[in-house]
Amino acid sequence: MKSELRAVQYKLCIQRNRINEVVIETLTNRSNYYAEKEIYKYYTNLTPFGLVPSVSENVTSVEIYPHCLGGCIFLNNAVNLEGNTSYEICFLHLNNLITITRISGEDRAVLKATAYRKILHSCEDYTKVWVSWNDGVIAFGTGNVGMNEKITTTDSKHFLVYGVGVTSFTEAVWKVNIKANPTGYYCALAYTYCYTKLLSVSTQQIRTFCALECQMSKDCIGFNYRYGGSMNCELIEGGELIETEDDYEWHYYAKCLQDKSACLACR
Repeated sequence: MKSELRAVQYKLCIQRNRINEVVIETLTNRSNYYAEKEIYKYYTNLTPFGLVPSVSENVTSVEIYPHCLGGCIFLNNAVNLEGNTSYEICFLHLNNLITITRISGEDRAVLKATAYRKILHSCEDYTKVWVSWNDGVIAFGTGNVGMNEKITTTDSKHFLVYGVGVTSFTEAVWKVNIKANPTGYYCALAYTYCYTKLLSVSTQQIRTFCALECQMSKDCIGFNYRYGGSMNCELIEGGELIETEDDYEWHYYAKCLQDKSACLACR
C-alpha cells in the first residue's frame, strides 16, 4: 500500500567517507488522506537515518523545495511512526496557512491554525524549516532553529516524540542533515535494477567481491549485481537520486546506514 500512496527517491551526499545529507523526493496522493486511519502511510520516516539534530533534542530541521505548495512534518510517539499519538504540522504556501494538529487514534484536533503572509522564502529554491517540541510547547519556524517562529501552541496532553516523518501535497524535495557511517551491511532488492550514475563497471565471479569494491569506495552507495555473464558488477555513485525498476536479470544492493536500521531504497 505504501507504494500506492507515495513515490520516494533517495540521494546521498558523502563527505570524507561520512554520509552527511540525504535528499528525499516525495510525491503523495492525498485524495483519501482524511479517510485513512493509518496516517503514517503517507509519510517518509526520517528517524532511522540518524537525524542532526537528533530527535532526543526535541527539535528537527529540514529543507524543502515545495514547488509553491508545501508539506507536513509528522511527530509520533513511536520510532516507526505507527504509534497512536502524533502531532502534524502542515504549512500550505499558496494558502498562507500553518496548522498544528494533534492526532490520537482516529481523533484529530487542530490545536492552532494561523495565516502567515509568506511562509516559504521561494517557490523555486529550498527553504529551511524547523519544528520544536518541549514540555507540550510545539513551535514551527523557518531558517535556523529558534529563529523566525511562525506559530506556537501548547498541548496539555503532550507525549514523548520518538519518530519524525515528512510528506508533501504534490511533488517536493527535502534535504535532511544526518550523521551516518556505512558499516558494511547491505540490503537486497531482488530482480531490481537501479538506474543512476555509475562509478564503475566490472566483472566479478561472486557478489561478495562486488560488495567489497563498493565498501572500499567513499563515493559508492550501492551496487547492481547480475549472476553470470561479464560486466556484472555496477557500483552506484552517491549524490544522485536513487531510482529503481523491475529487471529479472539484476539484483540491487543498497548500503545500510546505522548498522541495519536505515537501508536506502529497501524501506
